[in-house]
Amino acid sequence: MAAAAVVEFQRAQSLISTDRNASIDIFHSIVRRDVQQDDEEAVRVKEQSILELGSLLAKTGQAAELGGLLKFVRPFLISISKAKAARLVRSLLDLFLDMEAATGQEVELCLECIEWAKAEKRTFLRQALEARLISLYFDTKRYQEALQLGIIHAAEEKDWKTAYSYFFEAFEGYDSIDSPRAITALKYMLLCKIMLNLPEEVQALISGKLALRYAGRQTDALKCVAQASKNRSLADFEKALTEYAKELRDDPIISTHLAKLYDNLLEQNLIRVIEPFSRVQITHISSLIKLSKGEVERKLSQMILDKKFHGKSTYVSLTKVREF
Repeated sequence: MAAAAVVEFQRAQSLISTDRNASIDIFHSIVRRDVQQDDEEAVRVKEQSILELGSLLAKTGQAAELGGLLKFVRPFLISISKAKAARLVRSLLDLFLDMEAATGQEVELCLECIEWAKAEKRTFLRQALEARLISLYFDTKRYQEALQLGIIHAAEEKDWKTAYSYFFEAFEGYDSIDSPRAITALKYMLLCKIMLNLPEEVQALISGKLALRYAGRQTDALKCVAQASKNRSLADFEKALTEYAKELRDDPIISTHLAKLYDNLLEQNLIRVIEPFSRVQITHISSLIKLSKGEVERKLSQMILDKKFHGKSTYVSLTKVREF
């Protein structure tokens, strides 16, 4: 069977320059045919036929057929290696998008491919497709969707480096049309730098030529958070949250992630303080990090339950003590 497929493939290739329609028909025939997973030669021929067919459909302006091919081959993609499947998907999608046929289905097809990659747990493919989707959003001036994709990526993946690139693209897009939404994208760029533990880069961003005209309370708020993070100061963090409550707490995206950052900072402070000791007094810890005894006690209890260290609590002269 593989030998026959090879002959067909070679014939289809020989017809590309003289009879494209006949070549397309032969490639179609090979692609529609089921192959055994253990028949390496047949699998290889089918892979090559898919790429050749996709290329011919693109060259002959058959956008709908190319989009259909991308969907049709999905069952076959599951049977081959993830690397080969990713190559096929990206190649076919690039061919479709590069046609610039303006079918109106470009974003929809890209989203379908992303959903397929998610369902099949193809993480690297999904990320590559999302990057392609971002480019597509900007090509079509759909900046809000690009911004939303960055928000989702940050929330679900905690991949702040990739999310930053999405927000930066959105910021440049909004800035180019003088949209008031540019400041939102800029804020999320600053948030990414803080979450990446690069607070020193926040000031550089704010004072940069592109972002300088957006200076104000919204950027000042994140600059204060960045400084608190750099100094590992809970007191400064609390002060920033109080002084810039509207800018920080009213934005659900920033508020959610800063809460996590605050929690991490609290843990780091507690570990730093208690590490040298086998026994600590809650009131003393509370005074050192300038938080209420109740909050310190709750956090220590949670950290013990999470096995971040071992400990127990006892009472000595009505003052709670932790033993580690």
